[in-house]
Amino acid sequence: MNRKTISRRWSTYSVVASLAFAAVACGTSTRFLSTWSPRNAQPMAANGMKIATVFFNGNESIRRTGEDAIANELARVGGVAVPSYTIIPDDPKDREAAKKKLEKAGIDAVMSMRVVAAERVLNYTPGYWSSGPYYGSLWGYWGYGWGNVYDPGYLSTSVVVGVETLLYSLKDDKLLWAGMSETFDPNTVRSAVKSIAKKAVGKMEEQGVLAPGIPTM
Repeated sequence: MNRKTISRRWSTYSVVASLAFAAVACGTSTRFLSTWSPRNAQPMAANGMKIATVFFNGNESIRRTGEDAIANELARVGGVAVPSYTIIPDDPKDREAAKKKLEKAGIDAVMSMRVVAAERVLNYTPGYWSSGPYYGSLWGYWGYGWGNVYDPGYLSTSVVVGVETLLYSLKDDKLLWAGMSETFDPNTVRSAVKSIAKKAVGKMEEQGVLAPGIPTM
């Protein structure tokens, strides 16, 4: 599945993405649907690299929580991770001002995340029916079906959140890595972003984009 197909898929969902992170469910899991990196790219050494983290969200509290979670995962592989809210506390939408502040702070790269969409998925756990005595014919089942209507308690919903993760070189202003992921049943912003960032960093290492160094924490 290519990035264009994935983008079309997520663009069909109209659920407000930031609300999806408020869903309460049984656990958080993430999988990457697609990743991209330049061919023959030389791996960057994470150790000592100053990487700003950006979580694109209009809610300042969610933004900070997300950026802290990404920074923690980058620090685990030796990066000097700096949440962008500590550098750009006000009006992050001002592109030129943000660029100047990041450059002044000596940032080497920027790792960002953006929720692109979310979907509620209906889960249904059917009963065991293959050997039941009522299923042999329509009319044999008819009375049984109407007399045994299940309570809606057998139905539940899960939330699937689509997130775009990008790594840019600030100096060269080039995209170094991109990934589209699905996260299932996020309990909190922190748990979702931690799950995504951990897998994203792992993918970057596997694909030779990021060379791990000595963890700083």
